[in-house]
Amino acid sequence: MRTRKIVVGVDGSEGSYRAVEWCIDLAKDVDTEIIVVHSINTPLYATAAAAMPVAAREKIRDEFEREWCAPLARAHVKYRAETTDGSPASSLMAIADGENADMIVVGARGRGGFRELLLGSTSHQIAHHARQPVVIVPPQRP
Repeated sequence: MRTRKIVVGVDGSEGSYRAVEWCIDLAKDVDTEIIVVHSINTPLYATAAAAMPVAAREKIRDEFEREWCAPLARAHVKYRAETTDGSPASSLMAIADGENADMIVVGARGRGGFRELLLGSTSHQIAHHARQPVVIVPPQRP
């Protein structure tokens, strides 16, 4: 299989940094574009008045592009950064479908609050519902 596009989810967690590093290693071996996705998940109960201010969203987008994508820029691999609104799992799968991506890569655990879970909710949902092959990068071993 020749990989042309990889969608990777990032949220600033150690798991997402490991997922990006995994993609970099693969990109060095095959001709691919990495589509790096960060989803801003606004709770359903948030109203328009309570939605995240534009300045806060811009700060997140800047951190995403400047810091979370930095390993890709340093590695000189072809990538594109996308910020979306909504559920991370739904956003990653929608972008992967729309881009006709060859795979989705996520860290096993993100920033979610349920540390006792083996997989995070995003990686769990993607593993069960994505149309593409899914790579779940495990946490670093001690």
